[in-house]
Amino acid sequence: MGFEPWRPRVEAQVGRVLEGSPAEQAGLQKGDRILAIDDRQIKLFTDMSEYVRQRPGVPMEFKIARGDSILNMTITPRALEHEGKTVGQLGIGALNPGNIPDDMVVYYDYSLFGAVGKAITQTGDMTLLTLKMLGKLVTGEVSVKNLSGPINIARHAGLSASAGINRFLNFLAIVSISLGILNLLPIPVLDGGHLLFYIVEIFKGSPVSEQTEMTGRMIGVFLLVMLMGLAFYNDIMRLVGN
Repeated sequence: MGFEPWRPRVEAQVGRVLEGSPAEQAGLQKGDRILAIDDRQIKLFTDMSEYVRQRPGVPMEFKIARGDSILNMTITPRALEHEGKTVGQLGIGALNPGNIPDDMVVYYDYSLFGAVGKAITQTGDMTLLTLKMLGKLVTGEVSVKNLSGPINIARHAGLSASAGINRFLNFLAIVSISLGILNLLPIPVLDGGHLLFYIVEIFKGSPVSEQTEMTGRMIGVFLLVMLMGLAFYNDIMRLVGN
């Protein structure tokens, strides 16, 4: 249409490096400043990102400033499919979002009933998203490495708290919804397992036998122990990786 939306000016400095990404494998670290790529001067993070996106699988020479040192490293962006196109990705994030002018910041003020309605809508959206992710975990579309345990939850709780009370409360809401959905899964020893037994009793006309209930509880405990073990393992691997 002949115009470009305003974007904050973000310097080409690394804010985070994804685990297992080409950037991590090449040795790129948080705080590194990207000075040039293939002898092309880079000032903004968006310039770097656009240059990399256009060169999936192509080795590129990076000139990096790390403290008082200047480093040269070769990084090959991995090829990813995005909206029907193959693009390159390094696996890094910007250090900061830049300063946003006050006149471009929008605050929403809801009435009491409006806030309740908005909260219900967001809770529903988050519930559907959580269920979709669980479904993808079961089908294998999402790696089980995405599961997090108490260690990672505590870490992100600290990060969200440092970002402000709004982010922290939002994080608590997400965790509460996730735990609520987990508790309603049809696994014995969870509330969802009790509901499953009640439903079976309705159709069967009588309670399930004690042997069946005991066997179900043992299976439920086994599944929960395996799930928690996997979550703890992922947390420890993230700590070791960092």
